[in-house]
Amino acid sequence: MLCSTCMRNYPETMRSCPHCDSDWFSGSSGTQASPTDDSQSWGWNEHDLLTSTGNRAQQSSATSSMTRSVPASRGYRFLGLLLDGVLVAATLGIGWLVWFFVIAGRGQTPAKQIMKMQVTVRVTGQPSFAATFWRYFVPNILSWFSLPFTVLGLFSLPFALAWLLGLVQFIGTVLPLVDALMIFGKSQQRLVDRLFGTQVWRI
Repeated sequence: MLCSTCMRNYPETMRSCPHCDSDWFSGSSGTQASPTDDSQSWGWNEHDLLTSTGNRAQQSSATSSMTRSVPASRGYRFLGLLLDGVLVAATLGIGWLVWFFVIAGRGQTPAKQIMKMQVTVRVTGQPSFAATFWRYFVPNILSWFSLPFTVLGLFSLPFALAWLLGLVQFIGTVLPLVDALMIFGKSQQRLVDRLFGTQVWRI
């Protein structure tokens, strides 16, 4: 018998093609299927083919989207925060800033690029330079602002100013820590994620 799908010959006792699992056999061995209409002889029509192709494309697209859109875990995000801190210290802040401004439009900081993470805006599902910028600098801006005064010698300043800058430094140190630890809360969101409506993904 001749398989009408893959055109292979098999013994007449076979009821389906072991190669393509088709059960459409022509009536005689060594001959090809009826030339009337291939789509009819195979049990297919144009609508079936288009529907099948469309379903496969949708499934493929959904699978691809899932592999690109896996929420980053708490621990992975926390390591990313620590790595950004290490990179800031290692590059004296300048190298980190240059790197950041180059890639922030992709929803990444230097650590997130290394660890293959991305920040997107929940409403649009797309990365945003503004959201990435404010998301990082809001909890850290006080630390960056007060760092030069700390380096120059905080207690050599007048008492009132030294006390004020010391308070700013304290808040600037505690705020990023509290913000980072909020990852381990029930919602797995940092304070800045709630403020700017962002989500962190593995890519």
